Amino acid sequence: MFGKTESDLGDVIKFYEFWFGFKSWRDFKVEDEYELDEATNAFEKREMMKENKRLKKQKVKEENARIQKMVNFA
Repeated sequence: MFGKTESDLGDVIKFYEFWFGFKSWRDFKVEDEYELDEATNAFEKREMMKENKRLKKQKVKEENARIQKMVNFA
């Protein structure tokens, strides 16, 4: 529940402090585009790691934006 008009102001403040500072604990590793075991050499493996890291960073950014949208709606 998001509260009621009679909700204590302290509870409302705690709610928003928590959610505005929330960082997702979701692990986006399962969504890696490249399997590092398939790399044929160290250079290729490093490039795969960079791309996976970039994609994960984007997913985390999208997840945090989704959460912020929910908080703003509340």
